[in-house]
Amino acid sequence: MEQSTRLSPAYAARLVDWSMTALLVAILVSWMTGGIDIEVGSLRFQLYVAHSYGALLQLLFAMVMIRWLLQIQWIDRPFILFPGWKVFFKRLLEFAIVVRIAMALLAMVYGDVQLPMLRTLSPEQSFSVIYLMILFRLLLSRWFGAVTLMISVPISIAAVLYGTEIILTTSDSQQLRTHYAGIYTEDAARGEYPITVPDDYNPSINQGLQWTWGHEVVSNSLGFREKEFAVPKPAGVFRVMVLGDSLTWGAGLSVRERYTDRLSYLVGLHNTGRRIEILNFGMPGGPTVTEYAHLKELHADVDPDLIIVGFCINDSQPRSQTYSIERSRLDTLYESIAKLRHIGLNKTYAFIISGIDNLLMGLGLLPSWHDALNRAYDPDSAEWKGFDRALAGIKEISDRQGLPQPIFIPLTQGIAGNHSQHIYIKEWFGKAVDAAASKGFLVVDPMPRFLEEMGIAEMAVNPLDGHPSAKANEIYAEELVQPVLQAALNRSAAAR
Repeated sequence: MEQSTRLSPAYAARLVDWSMTALLVAILVSWMTGGIDIEVGSLRFQLYVAHSYGALLQLLFAMVMIRWLLQIQWIDRPFILFPGWKVFFKRLLEFAIVVRIAMALLAMVYGDVQLPMLRTLSPEQSFSVIYLMILFRLLLSRWFGAVTLMISVPISIAAVLYGTEIILTTSDSQQLRTHYAGIYTEDAARGEYPITVPDDYNPSINQGLQWTWGHEVVSNSLGFREKEFAVPKPAGVFRVMVLGDSLTWGAGLSVRERYTDRLSYLVGLHNTGRRIEILNFGMPGGPTVTEYAHLKELHADVDPDLIIVGFCINDSQPRSQTYSIERSRLDTLYESIAKLRHIGLNKTYAFIISGIDNLLMGLGLLPSWHDALNRAYDPDSAEWKGFDRALAGIKEISDRQGLPQPIFIPLTQGIAGNHSQHIYIKEWFGKAVDAAASKGFLVVDPMPRFLEEMGIAEMAVNPLDGHPSAKANEIYAEELVQPVLQAALNRSAAAR
């Protein structure tokens, strides 16, 4: 009977065996030499294990999964490549271990040692390589089963973590597609709208970031998300310096959607006899005490004619919004979990932290974020006293420069006509407004319009980010138009 040449599972399993063996041999050679660089004609193969651990582990994991799918137990029924293959790999590993230990010792005595075909590794890299080679050598010894168990546990944990990351990423993407399909076109639902999803649900936004939810971020020479401006200030310019945090900076928005840029457009529709220049000095994560520090440092060069402070509910807290003494006692635990972010598990990290927080809050061991933040509004707290001093300092600089009354605008969020108001939010805004008014600020409060015009679904950038939407920023800008125009007219009249 003619033998069938059809590719059987057993035959396919042998191909996978050979592929895994070739990869393992390449890794071993790379461990001994420090790297492989082979060039044949126009083809070039390079492998530097120290720089490729993640990719190699993923490749090996994929091969093992394929092997398992072929229903051939590669541990209980080890593949047979050639007679004596185990002995061959044992001796190869022993030789590699000796070579790498010798190189490490020579490097300790003589410094960097350059040998033919061998690349010098750092002490940390040498330790890692030697450790892994010893582990593989034990894998082929009498402790095969025990070492296999030792390896299977972290591999199983890694599989669960990466699986969780994939599920969370897919879920986030689906929410974004649904959201943007309703705002733009159905093209967005197919993933054709260029959305850049940052690490974590709350984007990490700082001077080095290049994108915020699909919008490119460009900073000026001072590190602010603003155009370059003339120093000294040109004649005939009424310059407005706007201080704030990520809400002013424009998290999730294009530059033209921010309330400062909308304000610039709206005041430009009026003839005041002077060009009104609105400059955005928002800095993500910056509390009011930091905004005061920026003003002290920059006001001489900026030379503002008016100062505006955009206030967010967490600006009275110079530390994290969720900071509490109870939480600080767990810093070591949280820092350990944060290492997941170094291997690309950003959403898994956030998921685990959220789970721990919810568990501890349920047990009464941690305060909720709003209970923790509410402590910063205690008049006797160090945080509130610092906020109060910062407001006084901003007003003092404004008065010393002979400027119009500075403006304080609470950037309303979390409050809408069709949404039950958070127990603390109105109270927080009320305390901040009273503090600013007592220092001599002109308060511009957009909250009544939010209660009348805004639905809760319209307030946020998207389902994963609670920063104010473009529509919310439009209301901020409209509320500021008349106070800014009036300040410009008063300034012009005083200069005559």
